[in-house]
Amino acid sequence: MFNFDRQTGTLSKFKHLPVESEGIGSGVAVSPNSRYLYVSARDTLFQFDLEAEEVFLSGEVVGIYDGFQSPFSATFHNAQLAPDCKIYINTFATVDVLHVIHNPDEPGLACNFEQHAVQLPFNHRRSLPHFPNYRLGPLVEGEAPPPPCEPVVSTEEEALPTHQKAYIFPNPAPGYFKVVFEQILRRPGRVVLYNGLGQAVLEAQLEAGSREFRIELSGVAPGLYFYGVFRDGVAVKAGKLVVSR
Repeated sequence: MFNFDRQTGTLSKFKHLPVESEGIGSGVAVSPNSRYLYVSARDTLFQFDLEAEEVFLSGEVVGIYDGFQSPFSATFHNAQLAPDCKIYINTFATVDVLHVIHNPDEPGLACNFEQHAVQLPFNHRRSLPHFPNYRLGPLVEGEAPPPPCEPVVSTEEEALPTHQKAYIFPNPAPGYFKVVFEQILRRPGRVVLYNGLGQAVLEAQLEAGSREFRIELSGVAPGLYFYGVFRDGVAVKAGKLVVSR
């Protein structure tokens, strides 16, 4: 660990923090308030208090791998603080989920770590985007530094409930399937069907003003596919679909 001067780029006050684990892991992230350090070690997630007199002795286990597989083991790997002030953790193997620390500014189990909380529309492996933190803004003398993130990320447009549930049936699909939302769509969406290589084989627009849509599968060969349902560019539903005849 180092202190970092964001104006000069200087690293100082080096401290070595040994983390013992039987597994291999490389996930490291710091809470938005800069107090808590999270370290993933494959099957274990640690939290350290950077304001404690003995940082190493402050270590607390806040997560232990629960054995979930999709299709491979969803253990803990890279970690990154996101613009919504949550920390997302991926896995070393090829899976279609992400883990989330919902309240990283809170101590111990109050950080609210949730395993395989985010369902992705396709598989990923090992990497997270390496985004420099462009959101800090300029330092102004005499003022507190700007926060690294905002709990509510929004635009000037009306916010939409991105967590509205969607349902896909029948599955297996006999030449068609339906996408049904809990509420009527106020803006258009889309559904995409992917083959095992991640290539889109079908894409259908979901027009605003309805909550139920029938998708025809003419030209789609029988087999196992992956689907994603999107609203405003955000995946609200993903999973597997068997196409039969």
